[in-house]
Amino acid sequence: MLGPVKVANLALSFLLELAVLVAVGVCGVTVGSGAAVHALLGLGGPLLYAVAWGTCAAPRARRPLHGVPRFAFELAWFGSAVVLLGLAGHVLWATVLALLCVVNQVLAQVWRQ
Repeated sequence: MLGPVKVANLALSFLLELAVLVAVGVCGVTVGSGAAVHALLGLGGPLLYAVAWGTCAAPRARRPLHGVPRFAFELAWFGSAVVLLGLAGHVLWATVLALLCVVNQVLAQVWRQ
């Protein structure tokens, strides 16, 4: 009975990971001055985040984290995206992202996803 809900939570996890990359890019093109800085931060920020996720948290990561280090990484990953969205002036979206991340992580822990 909960099967579809659990699948939906996994899908939400993936969408939240993508939302972090978008949030970092949005902050990159919003904060700073000059087109070159905006381009560098708007493209380089998400690229750096994607490499970090792929190295430490992706399902096929080369150095996957587990337990407390994984929790700390995800807290920093999602938390920094919320802060960056807020700094870029998108407080409502930052709040939505934060709430969705909390709900997603609580359900993932309860269902051992």
